[in-house]
Amino acid sequence: MFNVQCGNTDHHARNYARFWDGGYLTLTPAYHIWLQIRSGIVANQAMLIVGSDRASTLATALKATPNFQLNETAKAIIARQSCTVGERCDQIARSPR
Repeated sequence: MFNVQCGNTDHHARNYARFWDGGYLTLTPAYHIWLQIRSGIVANQAMLIVGSDRASTLATALKATPNFQLNETAKAIIARQSCTVGERCDQIARSPR
């Protein structure tokens, strides 16, 4: 959902890393996120989202929520992320890379 909201379409399996401490596996902090503002242009994600669908839309992301046991909380996550992305988008887009 976050990749859809911030316009990051370069989301692929090599963009994930994990920490292993000998007992627990955890994801590393997010990295390699490319913020792109889209105005009415539908893009595709690099990876499939659900089934054979890779359309970078929240509707497609919502179809995938049962796979992640997010049925009840998906819309709340979208709302919270939308606020955060909306509040920080300009600041992040203007920051030096």
